[in-house]
Amino acid sequence: STYLGTDGLYGRPDLAGLNLAAFPSILVECGSMKNAQALQDAAQMESTGDRGIYATAITGGMPAYLGQLAGG
Repeated sequence: STYLGTDGLYGRPDLAGLNLAAFPSILVECGSMKNAQALQDAAQMESTGDRGIYATAITGGMPAYLGQLAGG
């Protein structure tokens, strides 16, 4: 990407759903539509099987990452 953000965060004023959240929220991007990889990313996101792979990775990865932060 061409942006850096701070500590892995890049604030965006156009994401009102996150800006107005009353509790901690995250946005997970599973593909990029800004580069040559876009067609392959789009095809994967349209496939039920590939969306399942994304979902499994996200739901398994978040607890694993949070467990590392908590020292577990």
